[in-house]
Amino acid sequence: MAVAAELAIETRLMMAGLRPTRQRVALADLLFAKGDRHLTVEELHEEAVSANVPVSLATIYNTLHQFTEAGMIRVLAVESAKTYFDTNVSDHHHFFVKGHNEMLDIVKSRTEIDYMRKAARIVETIHARIVEKAKVGLRKIYDAGIRGTPEFGGDYPAIVPLLPSAANASAPHLTWDDRPMKRGERTFFEIAGCYNRYHCALSRTRINL
Repeated sequence: MAVAAELAIETRLMMAGLRPTRQRVALADLLFAKGDRHLTVEELHEEAVSANVPVSLATIYNTLHQFTEAGMIRVLAVESAKTYFDTNVSDHHHFFVKGHNEMLDIVKSRTEIDYMRKAARIVETIHARIVEKAKVGLRKIYDAGIRGTPEFGGDYPAIVPLLPSAANASAPHLTWDDRPMKRGERTFFEIAGCYNRYHCALSRTRINL
């Protein structure tokens, strides 16, 4: 099994255009043996020491950047000033857990992504309704999110519509009041479309003419 794994790593390096040196093979084996994950230079060095791989921090740093340039891994920079290397090069997002210095993948299924796209369609419909119906003297706009689109209905969102006007628009996330819209005032509409409890929020500013 170890020989097969080493051959697989060597092939992977050659396919990336890298010469499979002993150190590259050893580090790639450590890096990819545990599947998709995020490591710093220091963490990989600790694993190398534990595995009796004689390699310096500088060599690991250079090798990881070679792997990055070859498209085998990608770099993740976070606010903590630490740099993580991600073995999953597909298009995805992350959570960074402060205090634990832990990077986590945000993974959505195809069904979840479809729900979010439908929520986005719904919020587009809501804003189109706002452009159509918002006018001086109007007090409310809410039904479009529930009606959804001609293809599918919407759901009630977890966040209420946020639409402050005039001076109130300088503060974020204020809910509506019972004042009618006034001519010349700016109102920003922070609205969420919702489908099967999956949300997509979108904010737009409108001048009431």
